[in-house]
Amino acid sequence: MKRALHFLFFLAVVAAVPSNAQTFTISETSTITIDGKSNKSDWSVEAHVFTGSVTLEEGAPVASEVSFETKGMKSGRSLIMDRLMYGSLKADEHPAISFVQTSAEAGEEGVWNVSGDLSLAGQTQSVIVALTRSDADEAVLFSGAYTLNMRDYGIKPPTAMFGALLTKPDVVLTFNLVLAN
Repeated sequence: MKRALHFLFFLAVVAAVPSNAQTFTISETSTITIDGKSNKSDWSVEAHVFTGSVTLEEGAPVASEVSFETKGMKSGRSLIMDRLMYGSLKADEHPAISFVQTSAEAGEEGVWNVSGDLSLAGQTQSVIVALTRSDADEAVLFSGAYTLNMRDYGIKPPTAMFGALLTKPDVVLTFNLVLAN
């Protein structure tokens, strides 16, 4: 009984200590793009439907998660390209691409090396993304890019026109995250 009272007292003290951590949602003005190449041309798709949050403590990202709908990505080129992309990403079985932070280390001035788990097409890999923090107009911005090989996630690079169009396996995810209160 005495231990239980000590534990409850400890919890009350911890709860009473003010935390300077602040959690932000990711604003809809943020952008997430995926850029790639084929044997015919460069291509780009944008994520239009995403959610997430970032918790900062003394300016450091201590927790973050970002998720965007696979079928919310659009190429702006053609429905055929979008359908090929959704098929390659197994969008019906895995409707979201997500990143969940596991840790962060300070890098150069304003840069954070954020480690986490990136999940897409039913596969999860541990990654490190260098994010640059900047502040503008009372908003906090984190931007960065990460290059991945589709094959690392069990994705066969899409082909079209009976194999005449071949997508290169490396793509670049670019993040421009605007944090909102």
